[in-house]
Amino acid sequence: MSSIEPVPMPVWSGFLKPVLEVMADGKAWSRRDLFKSVCDHVGLNTEQLAEALSSGESRAENRIGWAVSALFKAELIEKPQRGTYLLNPAG
Repeated sequence: MSSIEPVPMPVWSGFLKPVLEVMADGKAWSRRDLFKSVCDHVGLNTEQLAEALSSGESRAENRIGWAVSALFKAELIEKPQRGTYLLNPAG
């Protein structure tokens, strides 16, 4: 009987599509809710969620943050207010 290997944590660019998929519902997302939903959508396990960088920041949150930043710079998502994200028509 073989054990199921956990899905490897994507590099930051691997979070681009999951962020867009989660935001496809058209609602405005708080940073906290968006990051949690993306982690759930990707299927990260407890150990992956607990991984931290030397700064103490969550590795998953760091990578999702880079993806969100790239999507904002590509003008696919908007920030209607601080800590809130919204998929725009181009996204």
